[in-house]
Amino acid sequence: MATLVLIMTHLYSCKKDSEASLAVLTTRMNKITQSTATFSGYLLNNGGATITGRGFCLSTNHNPTISDDCIAGYSNTTLFTNTVSGFPPNITYYVRSFARNSKGIAYGNEQSFTLWINTPGPNVTDIDGNSYSSVKIGTQVWMVQNLRTTKYRNGDLIGTTTPDTLDIRNENTPKYQWIYKGYEDKVAIYGRLYTWYAVSDSRNIAPLGWHVPLYNEWAILFDYLNEQYIPGAKLKETGTTHWIKPNTGADNSSGFTGLPGGEREVDGAFNYIGYYGKWWSAGDYNVDAWNQYLFYDSNDFSGTYVMNKLGISVRCVKDY
Repeated sequence: MATLVLIMTHLYSCKKDSEASLAVLTTRMNKITQSTATFSGYLLNNGGATITGRGFCLSTNHNPTISDDCIAGYSNTTLFTNTVSGFPPNITYYVRSFARNSKGIAYGNEQSFTLWINTPGPNVTDIDGNSYSSVKIGTQVWMVQNLRTTKYRNGDLIGTTTPDTLDIRNENTPKYQWIYKGYEDKVAIYGRLYTWYAVSDSRNIAPLGWHVPLYNEWAILFDYLNEQYIPGAKLKETGTTHWIKPNTGADNSSGFTGLPGGEREVDGAFNYIGYYGKWWSAGDYNVDAWNQYLFYDSNDFSGTYVMNKLGISVRCVKDY
């Protein structure tokens, strides 16, 4: 099913009706769901007269006024809000708060939003015959499942350890993949866990036409979703079937369907399934390599350097 996602941009000019001597601010949207957004306005100055109306003006043109579509703002304080929904996709709307008293009308700064529909991307099959769906998020197309191949693109096997709990801390460039604690039933859900050395091997771990994202490609995804203020929530699979409670804020409105696949430590321990989702970044590093991760108890979508001998998940992005 298509998913509605809200994109916000900001224009910071602030206008005020000098005759009314009012001042009002259009603040950032403070709640965004798959199809609705809540506007907030703030009355900076009542101009010395009783406020008789306040709310938000919307238009497909810049600088909307009360002659355009307007909705009321509800509050008993200087902060007022309202929620909008049902806008058609792929059209940019401009929003300004307003306040009215007996002396006139003042308008706040302008903001804009566009509703667009996430469309499914192409299905892709890896060298093992595993099938993956994908989704377009902004300008990128991402796999919706974690990688679970046991082979490089050329058909060579990606090694594993015997036993799966083997300590590899003294190996120089371990190129391995594992199933979490050897539980075969976890593979279809969470994928496999790979060392960064396997991920960065020139034989290529990703299916043809796809690749392991570079740091800057994770940054593009983060920046795009950060325009909506809660990127982690929009990336996580909803519910607590796979995530540990509370799975804070998860709405998966991006369609990414991030899962908490955990990690494999260098000493052979498997940890954190249900708690964290972690994904490698490709690129040249030394002792550590970049990974992005999601939390069971946070809306954050963070990144850091970790030991490149760890086993963590891989999520591929489509070649441009």
